Amino acid sequence: MLTDSIEEVLRRAAEYAAFPLWTATDRTPPSPIPRAIPFAWPYAPLRELLLRASDLITAEEARRRVFRLLNPGTQGSCTTDTLFAGLQCILEGERAPAHRHTPFALRFIIEGNGAFTSVDGERLWMEPGDLILTPSWTYHDHQKDGPGPMIWLDGLDVPLFAFLRIGFQENWSPARSTLVDAQPDTSLRFPWPEMRARLLTEPGPYAVVPYLHRLTGAPISRTIGARAERLDRGGVTPRRQHTASHIYNVIAGHGRSTIADTVLEWGPGDTLAIPAWHVHAHENTGDETAFLFAYSDRPLLENLGLYREGVPGA
Repeated sequence: MLTDSIEEVLRRAAEYAAFPLWTATDRTPPSPIPRAIPFAWPYAPLRELLLRASDLITAEEARRRVFRLLNPGTQGSCTTDTLFAGLQCILEGERAPAHRHTPFALRFIIEGNGAFTSVDGERLWMEPGDLILTPSWTYHDHQKDGPGPMIWLDGLDVPLFAFLRIGFQENWSPARSTLVDAQPDTSLRFPWPEMRARLLTEPGPYAVVPYLHRLTGAPISRTIGARAERLDRGGVTPRRQHTASHIYNVIAGHGRSTIADTVLEWGPGDTLAIPAWHVHAHENTGDETAFLFAYSDRPLLENLGLYREGVPGA
């Protein structure tokens, strides 16, 4: 007759690296529980520190002179659980060396002019409010010819590739080939005047316009989607809840965002992280129209059949 106790069975199973599911404390929860927390990165002090760093290390030495905006609730290069954000700066006469990598990247321009990003030989000029795309495994670099700093927000799906363990890059070693300006209808650059004009034609105190591929109408990538928002003076957005996480950058205006039990104040250039499944809403508390840029992991979730929306307060 067998006299083993359950404790003895589990002890012996552990010798083969096998463990009981029924004692696990990390089983699938009844609702999403992201590690990321609501958080805001103020632009003004970070801008000053980024410029000070620019005096101490060149773009060539740093390869990418970036402040990573890391969420205190996560580990690794995460701004939300699935998205990364960073502030990058180049100065007059500098070039961030060319490379390519598996993660998809976007660049949302915060300030400066006289600079460009090249993507596989196409030159994309950068102006404040523009969105520039560098698709997965395309060679790209950044160069500034005019005076003053050029600062933008980098957005990538780095956490996804860190989880999959297939993120890698390749540096460009040959001499740079001749660059040509991208065509005006390229799907790699979305000028801010174009998006702003579209937002202003939308009715109501709150408007949303997505960034979509100009030929196919699909999201800008299979993993990351982006949109611009307009919130009129005194306006408040609907309360929302969904499995997608968002990173916001403030183009203009002042306001506050209520994200679950956290209230974050914001102004021009500030960056916000909204984790998945957190009920949230934005309010314009300033004297002017607020314009916001946001990117999210919604396309990734939709492609996997995992995007869900909740009913706040239900």
